[in-house]
Amino acid sequence: APSNFISAEELIAKMIEAYGGEANLRKHRSSISSVEIDFEHQGLQGTGVIKAKAPNLVVTDLTLVALNKKIGAIVSYFNGSAGGDVMTFGPDEIYTGKRLEDIKVSSDFYDVLHWKKNYPTITVKRIAKVGDEDAYVVEKRSEKGTPVTDYVSVKTLLLLKRDSLIHSDTTGI
Repeated sequence: APSNFISAEELIAKMIEAYGGEANLRKHRSSISSVEIDFEHQGLQGTGVIKAKAPNLVVTDLTLVALNKKIGAIVSYFNGSAGGDVMTFGPDEIYTGKRLEDIKVSSDFYDVLHWKKNYPTITVKRIAKVGDEDAYVVEKRSEKGTPVTDYVSVKTLLLLKRDSLIHSDTTGI
């Protein structure tokens, strides 16, 4: 392992510090984020907005594009115990099983403050490039959900990228 490799515990502590400390993070009660999504195997891209409110309320509004043409929209929501998708191009879906477990964990507003609670297994796997920046590749595994891989800047200790699969009980994926 490289000399600047660190443990998951140390990385979590340094990330919390980089975000201004636990007390500062807990002062925040809501957020609005812009997202870009690439559905690599479907030839689709998406842009949207994620609105979140502590402790675990989330709504995501996505516009989907294929061949530079808008093909539809998805609104995803989680209200702390239940969630689902409302789509312009298909039936509404209520989350169950693994998808519900994944959204419960990913909707935790205080994210890194609760990594150890939400992900019993956290492993710093290696260092990889995200653009021109070195990043710790961190695999997080919840008890019942799908693994999530985060890329955390070695320099700033801020999250640069997150890879996750979306489990669908309706498609069996």
